[in-house]
Amino acid sequence: MPTESENSTTHKNKSAKKRLQVAPSPLNEVKLDIGLFILVGLILFLIVELVNIRQGLRFIVLGVWALSMLAWVVLKTQAIIKKTALQGNPLDNNILSKNDISDDLSPDTANRGRTDGAK
Repeated sequence: MPTESENSTTHKNKSAKKRLQVAPSPLNEVKLDIGLFILVGLILFLIVELVNIRQGLRFIVLGVWALSMLAWVVLKTQAIIKKTALQGNPLDNNILSKNDISDDLSPDTANRGRTDGAK
């Protein structure tokens, strides 16, 4: 029979694994791309700093890298959003419908907490 410390260790391992998971999202591909771009950008920065070139050229190389990374992320995000919208799937399952929003903003709801009888 497992001891109390073994049970707590097993529970910690399960909760640690649970925290490391990323919720499924169509934008997970973009998140991965951003991580890779940052990693490659750091490596490029180190290479540019180690190589003996002028400061202006360093700025141009890193600027081109940053702008190309930005363009890639924007274009890929737009493509995923269009694809998801065409399929009729929301990006987030917690998006409120129009009826939920209008119910929350109705005059009866706005005055629900008043105790002085005024509307």
